[in-house]
Amino acid sequence: MEPVIELHNITKSFEMRQEGASLWRNFGSRLRGEPVVGVTRKVVLSDISLVIHRGERVALIGRNGAGKSTLLKIISRILKPDSGTFAVRGSITSLLELGVGFHPELSGSENIFFYGALMGKSRVEVNEVYDEICNFADIGSYIEQPVKLYSSGMYQRLGFACAFAMRPDMLIADEGLSVGDFIFQKKCEERIQDIVRDGSTFLMVAHSAHQVRRIAERGIWLEGGRVERDGPVIDVQDAYTKFLIIEKSRNDAHTKAADQQQLAKTAGAIGTATAAASEGPLVHIIGAKSVSELTEWEPNTTFDVLVRFETLVDFVEIRPRIRLTSVADEQNVVENNYMGQAPLEYALGMHQLKVTLPVLNLRGGLYRVEIDFFDDSSALKLASNRDVLIQFNRNARKPDIAQLTIGTMKIEPYTE
Repeated sequence: MEPVIELHNITKSFEMRQEGASLWRNFGSRLRGEPVVGVTRKVVLSDISLVIHRGERVALIGRNGAGKSTLLKIISRILKPDSGTFAVRGSITSLLELGVGFHPELSGSENIFFYGALMGKSRVEVNEVYDEICNFADIGSYIEQPVKLYSSGMYQRLGFACAFAMRPDMLIADEGLSVGDFIFQKKCEERIQDIVRDGSTFLMVAHSAHQVRRIAERGIWLEGGRVERDGPVIDVQDAYTKFLIIEKSRNDAHTKAADQQQLAKTAGAIGTATAAASEGPLVHIIGAKSVSELTEWEPNTTFDVLVRFETLVDFVEIRPRIRLTSVADEQNVVENNYMGQAPLEYALGMHQLKVTLPVLNLRGGLYRVEIDFFDDSSALKLASNRDVLIQFNRNARKPDIAQLTIGTMKIEPYTE
């Protein structure tokens, strides 16, 4: 594949004024060529080297302040690096600030042509995509009103529509895809897929793990201005989510620990706050079985399943998803509302949960209890188990549809 973005040893820093430093005194010092007092430099990007190829869908992942937006601005030629070299081949449309180039006194229709002129398009070329822009923005008669009267959502919709219609070689978005309702977001994602299929490159920043997985194929995790990991987006996103859980566990341990020696011991067990610390599991399901040791389920009764697991960090929040599935046709019968309840909090060590399956009128046959532990955001699957198989002992004509709902099972801590 042809490289369209090449970064070699890019470093970028910004001046940071310390508390109490005088802006006017510093300004005078600069004019006189004197050393500036009370100002330090913060390195935002440090020795970044990357190659992005034509047609790739790439997500920059990382915490606030990791350098993601700064990197996009360097690629968009908005900022210059302190050192290093970069090459960008082809035209770029940046959604770093939606609607940049719109004049508030001009109507939406007039701003479409104004935006096109800024992008180097002739009036004839803009005319060819004018209807496409209006249909995508879907703001009705407001297209003939000054944009200063638009709501923020209407403004953003028009900005997206213009950017997508210009068919750039590279499209860059910074958090912008989270605007609008679900239907509009879905429409944006579909348009991005179309643009990439036509050979364009897409580079995005987003904090939504689910959105990143839907759109991107490659992930680049930035931490402290450096590239921690670069690879398939699912692997990179999982490693980053684990890293955040480890960091939260460490911070909670510092907050809650009364014994400093124990704190030092557990902090050492967690490992360093790097990508390497996110390699291993955070939770391990040791086993799952029927509490009564029976594997046959009688009609008009509940059925209890015991889950034994170990947490490998000092503190973790878990959302257990429990599903009962028919082995014959892989159909879900019942599932708990795992996102509707508060997450369960566990300290380092061994734990047990009891899952009570409700009274169900099922066809006779074999059923599987599927156990999945997710993190609080449900972005990362922490552990899974499929060991429990149950034989239901009655041949009903059909399942009781009223029971095929979410949230009808009970989950509680268990002690023997």
